[in-house]
Parts: sequence; structure tokens; C-alpha cells
Amino acid sequence: MKRFQIVILALVMLVAAPAISGAELQLRTIMNGMNDRMKDIVNAINREDFSAIEENAMKIADHDKPPVTERVKILSFMLGKSPEFKGMDDKVHASAKELAEAAKKKNIDAVLTGFSKVQ
Repeated sequence: MKRFQIVILALVMLVAAPAISGAELQLRTIMNGMNDRMKDIVNAINREDFSAIEENAMKIADHDKPPVTERVKILSFMLGKSPEFKGMDDKVHASAKELAEAAKKKNIDAVLTGFSKVQ
């Protein structure tokens, strides 16, 4: 758990820091978009709008990646923690796909479990 907290703290510091040539990091935009999708899923769960849950879960599963130059900078910043970060990202993708599948089946219990995994 402590490692996870360190990785998250590192990402927060990275996202808050100025990016290459003073522009905003694409990672920040991507993470904010994923946060918006999670909020949309909460609203859709409350309305039992399974199609909106599925759509937003797939947007999370298929989220954009930062440009290669930014990924290199992120990985070098993480000081050897990149395999853990990649593993967490892979889990998010897989869990989001499971959530979308549960929504497709209109299984609210599986949706709630899936949402928890993504979160």
C-alpha cells in the first residue's frame, strides 16, 4: 500500500509540475478525463443507465496515452517504479472492460463490484 501511495504522490507531483517547453502535460488532461468518466459512471449507476456505464467504462479502458516523449519523462521520473505503474494501468484497463461487460449484461451487482475495482 505504501508503494502505491508513493506512486500516486509522484504522479500528482508530476502532473502539477510544468511540462516539456512549458505546456501542460498530456497526462494531466488524460487523468482529468478519466476522473470525469468516473463521475459520469457514478451518475449513471444512480440512474441504472447501463448504456452510459458501458460507454464511460470503455472510454476509461481505451484512454489515450501521453506522447512518447512525455512517457519517457514520466518513466524516468518514477525511478524504477515503472513496472508497478504499468501493472496498475493494466489493471485499470482490464477492470474497466469488466465493468463495461457487467453493464452490457445489466448486472448491477457486478457493475458495483467492477466500479470498485476500477476506482
